[in-house]
Amino acid sequence: MTRPCWIWYPGDMELYYGLKQNMSRVERGYGWPAFWKSDGFRNRVVFRKEYELAAPTTFTVYSKAVGYVLADEKKYPFGRRISLPEGSHRISVHAMRIDAFPAIFVEGDVIFSDRTWTVSDYVTTWDHAGTSAYFTDDVGLFHGQGPRCRGVALQRGAL
Repeated sequence: MTRPCWIWYPGDMELYYGLKQNMSRVERGYGWPAFWKSDGFRNRVVFRKEYELAAPTTFTVYSKAVGYVLADEKKYPFGRRISLPEGSHRISVHAMRIDAFPAIFVEGDVIFSDRTWTVSDYVTTWDHAGTSAYFTDDVGLFHGQGPRCRGVALQRGAL
């Protein structure tokens, strides 16, 4: 069984941590911002996926971003359990954040977040959501909401 994972706009995690590293430079005892161009992450994104349900199911979307879940044209807040009957359903998750990149975790038996979700920044074409092998299940790392984090053990030469 595939496990849910945190998803985001592809490349945004790397841009975010690159910015954090570039802005944390200290030289001669004071802050020394990077003097090269540093691209930023996308602060407004929408995720989507369509499902054909054989039976009723429930799911919950977690995120510390500002936004909502749109399931069959009905809006729900993050953190609320959503129930859907059998049949065809389109789920969209709209998320915005300015202090970190927006990321979501969708938890459910049938409906859950993985790389098969698509994402757009409202300007570009749809792309597969970004994920990381280091941020899969039980990751509370993303902005203090959602399931609790279990550490990931790295083996020498794994990267």
